[in-house]
Amino acid sequence: MSVQKNVRRALVAIGGALLILVGLAGLALPVLPGTVLLVAGLLVWSSEFRWARELLARVRAWLADRSAKLEGKKWYRPRRRREGPDPTPD
Repeated sequence: MSVQKNVRRALVAIGGALLILVGLAGLALPVLPGTVLLVAGLLVWSSEFRWARELLARVRAWLADRSAKLEGKKWYRPRRRREGPDPTPD
């Protein structure tokens, strides 16, 4: 491995770890979006590490399954677009 590739790999590892740590803190603190930061950390890691790509694929499949289950619930209604004037002028 070249030095440049090692430096990139180290920066990706550190950046992903920071996002994961802040995401974990966000799960406990109401001002931080914990889940979003955890997924962002996995996205950063997945650019360099195979195990992170596989974990991210499992998370995506789980989220797709959860959203499909929500579709059948009586209380769940997806957001609808508001009817109104066209925001782009003629």
